[in-house]
Amino acid sequence: MSAKTTRTLLIRAMLKLVRAQKFSAITIDDICEKAEVSRRTFYRYYSDKHALLRDVFVECFFSNINTEECKDPWDIIEAVCKQIYSDKKFFSHSFEVRGQNGFWEEVRAILLPYFQRNFPSYGDADRMRDFFASTDIYRALTLLEEWIRNGMQITPEEFASTLRTSYIVYATWITEVATGKPATEFPAEMLEPVANIKK
Repeated sequence: MSAKTTRTLLIRAMLKLVRAQKFSAITIDDICEKAEVSRRTFYRYYSDKHALLRDVFVECFFSNINTEECKDPWDIIEAVCKQIYSDKKFFSHSFEVRGQNGFWEEVRAILLPYFQRNFPSYGDADRMRDFFASTDIYRALTLLEEWIRNGMQITPEEFASTLRTSYIVYATWITEVATGKPATEFPAEMLEPVANIKK
C-alpha cells in the first residue's frame, strides 16, 4: 500500500469518526480499526491523533478555499464558514480542540495574513499591527465558536455579514470611548443579529 493511500485511509477514518462522536472520545485504536491499519502504521505517519486531525482540517476542508477570490478578512471568514457549514457534524465535534493542530490554530493561520494586510506596515511597529490582528481574530473565533455551538442556525453568508457588523459597532464604540466622545446609538435592527450570535 502506498504512503498516499495509507494517509488517505487514515484521514477518511478520522473524518468518519469525528462526525459520529467528539474528538476527545476517539482513540488511536478506533482510528486504526476504522482505517484497517496497524498502530505501527499509524505512528509511521502521525505522531498523535491531533496531527491527523490537522490534516483532516486542511485536506478535506480548508484547502478547498480559493483565497485568490477573497478580497478582505470578511470574504475569507465567509469562505471558512462555508466549509464548516458543509459538514456540521464534523465541526460540531472538532471545534473544541485547542492547542497545536487544533481548530482555532488552523483557522487563525488562514485568517492572519488577511487581517495583517488590512493594517498599515510600520517596520518595527509591525508587532503592534500583529497584536491587533491577532486580537481581531480571537474575537472572530469566539463568535465563530458560538455559531458552531448553537448549531449554525444562520447561513455562513448571514454569519459573516453579522460578524462584519459587530466589528463596525465595536470599532465605533471603542474609538468613542478612547476619544471621550458620546457613544453612537445604533438602530436595534442592526444590533439584534449580533446579540443573537451569543445566545
